[in-house]
Amino acid sequence: MARCNEPETTPPPDYHHLRDTTQASAINRNQDLSRIRVGLHDEIFQGATPVLAGVDAQSTYCYLLAAERHRDADTWGVHLLDAAQQEFDPDYTVADAGQGLRAGQRAAWGDTPCHGDVSGLPRTAWRSTASGKIAPWPR
Repeated sequence: MARCNEPETTPPPDYHHLRDTTQASAINRNQDLSRIRVGLHDEIFQGATPVLAGVDAQSTYCYLLAAERHRDADTWGVHLLDAAQQEFDPDYTVADAGQGLRAGQRAAWGDTPCHGDVSGLPRTAWRSTASGKIAPWPR
């Protein structure tokens, strides 16, 4: 424990989390998403904070995981446009009936179909992701 006039020798725990998040974000922004044909989109929550999530249906690669204040069309649209800049152009997506998610996709990608989540497919992918059984992203 540091005395009054001595500097702390270890940074606060938030420092490491922020540093790791910044590094991961930089790596993720450089991924080529062109091979993803089907995107699974959903909103999950960390406490009361919505987290926008996107997973490749084939590999379960998580290409979008963003804690946000809102889950409206503008917020989804910005993230989907960012993914499009990384060559993400899926044949279709699968999502629940979330109004913000669907409106954001329409605004960002126009006619790209968004099929309803009636089979539980996205939930299966989320469970696979949460359990750590994630297929490596093909190079």
